[in-house]
Amino acid sequence: MTEKLYLTDPLTTHARERFSLPANWECVRYSNEPLLYRIEGAQYGRYVRGPKAGQTNWNKRLSPRQVLFIPWADHNKWKKAWAQKNGRCEECLGRGSTWHKWSKQAGAETKPCRSCDGTGNAR
Repeated sequence: MTEKLYLTDPLTTHARERFSLPANWECVRYSNEPLLYRIEGAQYGRYVRGPKAGQTNWNKRLSPRQVLFIPWADHNKWKKAWAQKNGRCEECLGRGSTWHKWSKQAGAETKPCRSCDGTGNAR
């Protein structure tokens, strides 16, 4: 299964590239430390059949959890280079929307990206 980079989380994509991780490696927890992103993740299986076919199966961990660190400055440089290489928006990484808030009733809510006006394309 090929994966479009702009449909995944930017820190996940950056971690996969920087540390040569496989495509089924997923981030499960992020935190900001002084001048660093702390990322925890592992390899997870995918659903093979049914309505969730191709999606991540979070109950099927294939490797132990790893803790990785990416400096803020390196991640910002990577985002700029990624946006230039793919012709997509640097802020939303081509999705057209950015995270807005989370609530117990509605879950994660997004809003159109202000940088690209919701198109996902570079300015």
